[in-house]
Amino acid sequence: MLATELTVPTHRAEIDGLRALAVVPVLLFHAGFKTFSGGFVGVDVFFVLSGYLITSQIVLAHARGRWSLSRFYDRRARRILPALYAVATVSMLPAMMWMVPTDQVAFLESVRAALAFFANIHFWQASGYFESLNDTKPLMHTWSLSIEEQFYIFFPLALVATLRLGHRWACAALGAAALVSLALSIWLALYRPGAGFFVLPSRAWELLAGAMLATWQPAHRSTQRAARLDSLLAATGIAFIVVAVFTFDRTTTFPGLPALLPVLGTVLVIQCARQGTQVYRVLSWGPMVLVGQISYSLYLWHQPLLAFARQRTPTPLGVPSVVALLAAAAVLAYASWRWIEQPFRAAGPSQPFRTIAVATLAGAAIAGASLGLQWASSPGGLLAPRAEVSALETKLRANYGLDKACISGTLDDPTCSTGPHPKVLVWGDSFAMHLMAGIVAQQPGLAVRQVTISGCGPLLNISPLVGNTARDGIRRCIAHNSAVLEYLRRTPSIELVILASAYRQYFDADARIALSDGQFLAGGNRAAQYLAETARQAGMLGRRVWLVAPPPRNGNELGQCLAKSVLFDFDASVCDFDLEASTKHQGHIFAILREMESHGAGVVWPETALCEAGRCRASAPGVFIYRDGEHLSNEGSRYMGERLWADKRLAWPTPDAR
Repeated sequence: MLATELTVPTHRAEIDGLRALAVVPVLLFHAGFKTFSGGFVGVDVFFVLSGYLITSQIVLAHARGRWSLSRFYDRRARRILPALYAVATVSMLPAMMWMVPTDQVAFLESVRAALAFFANIHFWQASGYFESLNDTKPLMHTWSLSIEEQFYIFFPLALVATLRLGHRWACAALGAAALVSLALSIWLALYRPGAGFFVLPSRAWELLAGAMLATWQPAHRSTQRAARLDSLLAATGIAFIVVAVFTFDRTTTFPGLPALLPVLGTVLVIQCARQGTQVYRVLSWGPMVLVGQISYSLYLWHQPLLAFARQRTPTPLGVPSVVALLAAAAVLAYASWRWIEQPFRAAGPSQPFRTIAVATLAGAAIAGASLGLQWASSPGGLLAPRAEVSALETKLRANYGLDKACISGTLDDPTCSTGPHPKVLVWGDSFAMHLMAGIVAQQPGLAVRQVTISGCGPLLNISPLVGNTARDGIRRCIAHNSAVLEYLRRTPSIELVILASAYRQYFDADARIALSDGQFLAGGNRAAQYLAETARQAGMLGRRVWLVAPPPRNGNELGQCLAKSVLFDFDASVCDFDLEASTKHQGHIFAILREMESHGAGVVWPETALCEAGRCRASAPGVFIYRDGEHLSNEGSRYMGERLWADKRLAWPTPDAR
C-alpha cells in the first residue's frame, strides 16, 4: 500500500454530525427524559468513532513513515486533558459548598480517579445497592474517558506491530481481538453485569470495530458502489442507533449482544454516509456539525451541571430547569471548545515529552488540591463542616439491620440474631433490613433472626429481573429463599415470620421474574401468587406470618432532601408528601397486599405510623425518617417502630425468661 493512497480529510462534516447524534441522546438520558431511555448508547457510538479516527491517523502516519508514539501521546494529551482539567478543577468549588461530607469525599476521590484515567474502575468498585444515585455524581461520566485512555496505552504499539505484517494481517488480528472481547462482554453482561459495563476488556470490541474499519478501508475503497445502496445502508445504520436510543433502558442486558445494534449502526454510517447520500446531507447540516465539534466539551460539562443542580435543590428538577441547564451546558461547551480545546490543539509544534511532563504536573497539582480539600474538610480541618452537617453521615448511613454482614443472606452468623433461639424470623430484602432497628427497640427481650439479602424478596422459587441482573444472582436468590424455608423447618423456636420487600421488582407493570426452571416471565399478579404460596408454606409449618407493606414514598430522594434542609437551612417539612403520591407509585403493590389481606393474610401497614390526614412525614423533630427515597434510616426505623410495633393488636411472641 503506497502512502499516497492513504488520505485522511482534515475535516469530515458527517463525522461531526455523527458525534452530535451520539452526544445529544446521552445528555437527554442523563437529564432524565424517559423517552430517551437508551440514550446511554451514545457512548458506544463515541467508542466506535474514537477507534476509527485514532486508527486512521495511526495507519496514515505509519504508511508515511512518520509514526511516533511520543507524538501520538502529545496529541492525545492536547486533545483530552485541558478541558478535563478545567471541569475537574471548577467542579471542586460547588462540591465543597453543596455536598454532604461523605459525598464530598467520594467526589474528591472521583476527581483523582478521573485524572488518572481510572474512573471506570473507581465507579465500578464504588457501586453498590446502597450507593447514592449516579445522577448526583458530578464526574460519573468520566468512566468512558478512562476506558478510551486505557485502550490507547497499548493499542498503538500493537497496531503498528501488526501493520508491519500487512493490512490483511492487521485486520485479522483486530477482528480476533474484537471477537474475544465481544464474547467476554456477552458473558459478563449475564454473570457480572457491573464489571461488564465498566471494564475495558468487555468494551474494547467497540473501539476495535472502528479500528477494523479504519484498517480495512484503505485497501477496499470503491467508487463503483451505487449511491442508492450507500444511502440505504447509511440510513439503516442511523435506524440501528435510533432504535437503541428509544427502546433500550436500564433493564437491557448491556453491553453484550444488544450493544451490537449501535456499534454496527455506527460502522455503517461511517462507511456509507458519503457525499451525495441523504444521510450525509443531514449529518453535515450546520447545527449538527457545530454540536459535533463541541461534543467533547458538551459531554464533559453537562453532567456536573445536572448533578450539582440536583444536589442543590430539595425536590426533583422540573423540565424548565433541566432545559435551562442543558442550554447552560451548551454555552459552557462552546466556550470550552473555543478557548480551551482549540488553543491547545492548534498550538505550534513542541517537544512531546515537554507536553506530557507539563500535563503530568498539572494533573498532579489538581490531584494534590483535591487531597488538600479532603484533609481541610475532615474533622478539625480548616473547612470542617459544622456539627449538624457532620451528623448527616450518621443520619444517612445505610441501614443494614443488625449488621452489615446480614446483607448477604447468612443463616448462621450470630451477629444476625439477637438470641440463640429466635422466636421471630425477619425474611426479605433491604425492606426487611430497615425494619430491624424498630423491632429490636420495641421488643428488646425477644430473640429475632434477620435473614435478608439485597434485592431478593421473600418469594419462593422465583427471582426478580432488575436491570442487568446476573444469572448468578438469579440462582443465588432462588437458592437463598429455599434455604430460608429449610431453616424455618429445622428451627422450631420460631413462632412468627415477618415477610418484607419493596415488591415493586415483582409487582410493577414492567416487572419480570425468573423461575427456578429457567423461564423468564412477566411479574405482577403471577408474582403475587408466589408471595401467597411462600406465606402459605410458612403457615403450614405452624408459624404465624405477617406481610409488611413498603413504607410510603413519592419518588423523590427524601434522604437527600432532608440533608439539604440542614445544608441550606430550610424547613424540612418541604420534604413531606401526600399519601396520594405514594398511592401513585405503589398503589398496585398495595392492591395486591389488600387482596391477600382480604383472604386472611396478616398485613402490617407502615403508612399508619408515618401518615396522618393524608400527609406523610419524611422527618420528625431531630429525626430523619428516610435515608434515601424509600428506605428508613436507623432512627427512622425506631421512630416508626414506636408507633407501629407497639400496637397492642399485634400479638408478638412472649420473650424467653432471662
